[in-house]
Amino acid sequence: MLRRSCHIRLESFLNWKNAVNGRQKSNGETYTTTEKAKMCLSDATFQGLLMTTKSFIGILDYMLGLGAEYVIFLRISQDVLESFFGTNSSKRWKQ
Repeated sequence: MLRRSCHIRLESFLNWKNAVNGRQKSNGETYTTTEKAKMCLSDATFQGLLMTTKSFIGILDYMLGLGAEYVIFLRISQDVLESFFGTNSSKRWKQ
């Protein structure tokens, strides 16, 4: 039930993004790419949110499948990964 609910919410999130991209001006004209960028999330931000949302759904499915009664998302952090990749990235640029 929870898994289905998460996927329905994810689908709603994607539908919202598509609706925003398909909006038209009151006179029927379409917005330019620049105008759309100013009124909505950037594509990079949206892709980040989408990836995070899908990851949390995956973690939730996995943990509940192992028999966990609940998952505390507050305890999940990607700081270690960001630090690791940030260090590797900076080393690459110094070479």
